Amino acid sequence: MKTFGANCLLFLSVLLASSFISVTKDEVNFSIKINGKEKVDLEKGISSSDLPTITIEADDKGLSVEKFDIILARGNRPVEYPVKTIDGNRFDLSAYSVTAKPGDRVVIELREIDGLEEELPDEKKLLIIPIK
Repeated sequence: MKTFGANCLLFLSVLLASSFISVTKDEVNFSIKINGKEKVDLEKGISSSDLPTITIEADDKGLSVEKFDIILARGNRPVEYPVKTIDGNRFDLSAYSVTAKPGDRVVIELREIDGLEEELPDEKKLLIIPIK
């Protein structure tokens, strides 16, 4: 009986300790999913003829993207003004279907991440999706 009580106490202490574990800004990574399913390969990009709804997710389920900026860019300039600020973690890229061309890219800057106590470094805030 003492073993059962000791195991319960150990389990509760591990459970409580795990709820206080924090993720540091250097450990966080984000991915972009197409229509909530497959991840976008940020090296290969997506086709300009089939611009899907994207969802931005943190690899840590305790974090969520609350706000981000998004813009379509060509060369070193934006294609459309102004930058769109999106509340939430989802955006329908078909809004760019008329103007997007192969070689363009969708540039996303993460603005607010719920659950993260520290500011993200700039290289983690930017997500770039090439359009092919």
